[in-house]
Amino acid sequence: MVAILLLAAAGGAGGALVKVPEGFVVEESALPAPPVFLRNLQETVPAYKARMKCVESEGMFMDTVSINFHDYGMVAVARWNEGFDEINAAVELGAKYIRTSKPEEARRHLAEIVARRTRPVKAAEFRIRDPFVLADPATKTYFLYETTSPYLGKPYARGVSVRTSKDLVTWSPPRKVQEAPLDFHAKTQWAPEVYRYGDGYLMFASLAKHPEGERTIKLFGEDQGKPVSEWWHTNDRGVWVYRSASPLGPFLPVSDRQITPKNWLAIDGTLWVQDGKPFMVFCHEGVQTGNGEMSLAEMSPDFTRFVSEIKVLFRAKDVPGGSRVTDGPWIFRSEKSGRLFMTWSNFVSGSGYSVILAESPSGDVRGPWTNQHVIYGKNGGHGMLFKTFDGKLKFALHYPERRGFEHLRLLDAQDTGGDLVLTDPD
Repeated sequence: MVAILLLAAAGGAGGALVKVPEGFVVEESALPAPPVFLRNLQETVPAYKARMKCVESEGMFMDTVSINFHDYGMVAVARWNEGFDEINAAVELGAKYIRTSKPEEARRHLAEIVARRTRPVKAAEFRIRDPFVLADPATKTYFLYETTSPYLGKPYARGVSVRTSKDLVTWSPPRKVQEAPLDFHAKTQWAPEVYRYGDGYLMFASLAKHPEGERTIKLFGEDQGKPVSEWWHTNDRGVWVYRSASPLGPFLPVSDRQITPKNWLAIDGTLWVQDGKPFMVFCHEGVQTGNGEMSLAEMSPDFTRFVSEIKVLFRAKDVPGGSRVTDGPWIFRSEKSGRLFMTWSNFVSGSGYSVILAESPSGDVRGPWTNQHVIYGKNGGHGMLFKTFDGKLKFALHYPERRGFEHLRLLDAQDTGGDLVLTDPD
């Protein structure tokens, strides 16, 4: 409790208090309790454990922390004084009130934020991480799948939404296509991928639950007493499989459990079909393994289980300058050479969050995977390839890698046969 008292003593800032999303100014008494000021990510842990009723910070912290505030009824106040993108990021990360010296400007920005959720928008006007585009030639429609905002609904209300476009420029408002049951106590759901498969559609999505009681997993270094920072509250993270008759949903689970192993931190599943057999490539997170693993397993025909041993294809630090992170695999075969490639993302020294290309010279998804090199090193990533209806190759990723500020970016892609060249259109 001493730590909490010290945090509380650091609070107290002037400025009007503006309610999100309504935009009207309220008295300090509208807050459930005097806010505890949090200066950094580390200070969120004691505040969360003590279930403080109200917290305040400069901006907002990353989703893994701010979702806890939302789901457990902790009211978050963000300090803001300049810039639409900054106030939008605070709202995207769950701020319920804005403390500001410019209440009228804040009100105008909040009105625009609300409007953007109900009208067609350009890519720069909405937040998205881990974008996935399904191009449907029958209807000449692009479907963009995204995580439904975890801050707009009830606690534990998690799911996937879709936007549609005819030209990759203007996108419809989001429409919900999948929801996790509230009693599942979902914490986060992200990285949806949707494929036309057989006579319907498959969705792979990563899903994490709030911990129930003591954690049942071990994090890397925990046995040696190393700090686990924001990961202390982590429990199962796994890849789930859903099915629908339509790209507009509803997508329903094919099983009552994740397909990846229990007690693993496994995310970002992607589909590859080889010799008529479905395989999943997914990431076993470095926070658990110490060096993130890109893993592979064959799936049963009904996508309910793995029917092979899990094989490690490569590890995060196989790329020069790489961190322990493995994110967002996407596999494709070059139309020019027939060679098999994989894009994935990692934080790379000197390049930030990057897109990396690897090749399987054998042409087999089981590898070995070699020639790891950065093909996009501008702090954007978790991407995928698709073709436009006029035959152009595009690579969709989120940019920048900054929580609350991410947008869809569509790069021009060139398949040279031996490499993938990505170019910003602007």
